[in-house]
Amino acid sequence: MTRFERGGVLKDLTYNGIWIFGDHRNYFQDRVTLQLINRARELAATINTYVGAILIGDAVDEYVLEYTAHGADRIFLIEHPRLKQYSSELYAAVLVDLIRHYKPEILLFSGSDFGREIAPRLAARLHAGTSSDCISLRIDEDGNLIQISPAYHGNALAEIVTPEARPQIATVRPGVFDEQKHNYHAQAELIRVEIDLDYEERVAVRSLGRIETYDTGLEHADYVVCVGRGFSTRDNVRKARELSSLMDAELGSTRPVLEKGLLADESLIGQTGKTISPQLLMILGVSGAVQFTASITGSECIVAVNQDPHAAIFKFCDIGIVGDAGSFVSRLLKQLKK
Repeated sequence: MTRFERGGVLKDLTYNGIWIFGDHRNYFQDRVTLQLINRARELAATINTYVGAILIGDAVDEYVLEYTAHGADRIFLIEHPRLKQYSSELYAAVLVDLIRHYKPEILLFSGSDFGREIAPRLAARLHAGTSSDCISLRIDEDGNLIQISPAYHGNALAEIVTPEARPQIATVRPGVFDEQKHNYHAQAELIRVEIDLDYEERVAVRSLGRIETYDTGLEHADYVVCVGRGFSTRDNVRKARELSSLMDAELGSTRPVLEKGLLADESLIGQTGKTISPQLLMILGVSGAVQFTASITGSECIVAVNQDPHAAIFKFCDIGIVGDAGSFVSRLLKQLKK
């Protein structure tokens, strides 16, 4: 584990609160905001602070109750017709003013294209640091946020700490935390923030549209079968697809399988793909590089099959089987079909 420290302005003890930006644009499918609120509650308990959710848009009151029911203590609601469509310049300007006024200690974003775009903008304007694609968050003995993120092309995990600059900003991968169950009795303080949008945008958004993509459902699956380099023949992938069908599982892969054109990009599990946490994960022919294992840490039970008895994946799995994965799957299919 590599540890980095990022400097900046002197730590100001008046900073307080863990904030999550509420990305409500695809609320019922994209659950990362709710996942971050739940993790923020756990972190807030260790430093005795509150959890805030930022809600920006036009006529977005309905999400106030949703964020309240999932654990937010305060909702910062900013509504204006000009905020109906996302604009990185406009949203960043609004957020900078909000942060400077209320001074949150920690600010978390989804590790989506949106989060990766706006988080660095805020960090630059606020003279703070930001970490991208975090897969874990915790608080150290000094009350600083430890942001754990893949580094060196995914070959290592870095512990990043910002001991002085505030707020501490990070984007977090979807699926690494669980969301809290809907609590119909929860209450939160609603803060309606009045803003002056006397701001000239250099880039104007004329229209927005959603691109329909194939969603494998990997992040939400209870059962997953994953194939790697050691299982990357067309016949083996066919067997894996049949196995996943019999198990009612989703089929995932590592990058070597994608590079052969055997599965679609949406099936990728790893640093540049999906982070998963199924009840059962069956891994076939995967060596166990850190850029892959960092994305499966939430799995309840991992079964790995590999011919190499020294494969790194055997240090990570719950059940390890040394042998030919193709032969193993063939026999397993035969038994399941009975």
